[in-house]
Amino acid sequence: MVRTVAGGREAETIVLLDLGSHAARFLLVRLRPGRGFRVLDEERARTRLGGGRTRMLPGEAVRQTLHAAHEFVGRAASHGASRVVVIATAAVREARNGARLLAPLQRAEDTEVHVLSWHEEARLGARAALDWRTLRNGTVIDLGGGSLQVTRVQDGEVLPVISAPLGVVRMTERFLRHDPPADTEIARLQREVVTQLKTTLDGCEQPLVGLGGTIRALGRIRAATRPTRGRHERLTLSEVTSLRHTLARRPLRVRRRLPGRKADRADVIVAGAVVLETLMVLGGYPDVHLCPRGVRHGVLLELTFGREPNP
Repeated sequence: MVRTVAGGREAETIVLLDLGSHAARFLLVRLRPGRGFRVLDEERARTRLGGGRTRMLPGEAVRQTLHAAHEFVGRAASHGASRVVVIATAAVREARNGARLLAPLQRAEDTEVHVLSWHEEARLGARAALDWRTLRNGTVIDLGGGSLQVTRVQDGEVLPVISAPLGVVRMTERFLRHDPPADTEIARLQREVVTQLKTTLDGCEQPLVGLGGTIRALGRIRAATRPTRGRHERLTLSEVTSLRHTLARRPLRVRRRLPGRKADRADVIVAGAVVLETLMVLGGYPDVHLCPRGVRHGVLLELTFGREPNP
């Protein structure tokens, strides 16, 4: 997927631009091939590349992304960054006008642009999760703005199962039109998740590990409102259901003031709670473990150590 440096000997400083459907993340990273990496600086910009309803990247989102990337790369140059690696996921992968964003990035000197296939996105997310927690068997889900990746781990082997169009930005724009959402809208979204995933989770074992900013935001809200000593990395199904009920009944202006989450996720967090809850019910998962990492960490692991012998 990406040009690795694991065979080299010298440390290298790079910039990693992660262009997600909800937000873009920019990392300045020091790689030590075969040994490890250290994030020196990190920024996040809410760009909503996945906000277009017709498989088109919104013009304003493209401009914001390019501006933020240019600013970060410019600052990173003073730290000796030798190259820029760009990864893009569902919003760019599916967009008919993706070149409007990628072409200016590709013209930049020493820039490597990689539009991840859903298999690569699922595999890299699972690799990040497995580096965080040893998992011989289980299920890894990555809920983003544009899509949901489901990956099965069987005897330590990573097996991507599906990429479903159930991302929180996409589901919010498609189903949740009122503020707060109407019960009928919630029900329609639940039916959509069932339709997309009703046979997907067959053979996917416990435990369930969840990646993605919205899943982490749900965990932070629970922690801020119901602190539980010694348990900060797990949400039970009953807690997800309670969060979904609470969030769905509150208007956006109230959700924006809730403790524990970023204000820019307030409009999509209801959809995220619905997708996660419905998935857990379908798969019979009593809880979800909240992984603090994401696809970008899987990319950094691959750049540092090379690709593992999984599909």
